[in-house]
Amino acid sequence: MKNVIQKLPHHLKGNVFMAGEEPAWPKHAALEVIEFCMAESIAVLGGEVWVPTDPGPTIPTPYIYTWETDKQLPSETWPEFVRRSGERATKFVREFSWHPSDALKSLVPVFNLSLSDQEEYCRLASL
Repeated sequence: MKNVIQKLPHHLKGNVFMAGEEPAWPKHAALEVIEFCMAESIAVLGGEVWVPTDPGPTIPTPYIYTWETDKQLPSETWPEFVRRSGERATKFVREFSWHPSDALKSLVPVFNLSLSDQEEYCRLASL
């Protein structure tokens, strides 16, 4: 994923919360990252919701907010998979809301996105 992050426009690299090598963006920036990825043939494999804290992110509990895209279908081209994964990620980020009982609901979430270009996806699938 590191090589994919390097492809992002400067303003999106600057508006990121990093936990080690894992990036997460505020809602508006996450939607921009997803849009950029779809245009650049990069799949969004899934993600998590975090709260940016120091020294690392706070992962909401007991409510854990994650999503993942189903694997690429044998009949699906890479562009079709990228579109499906991007649409799934966009829907999750746009519609996200804290559970009413979540103690973190007053905080601003960031969205950790798992990104992959076709080369990396194929390499990981062959392991």
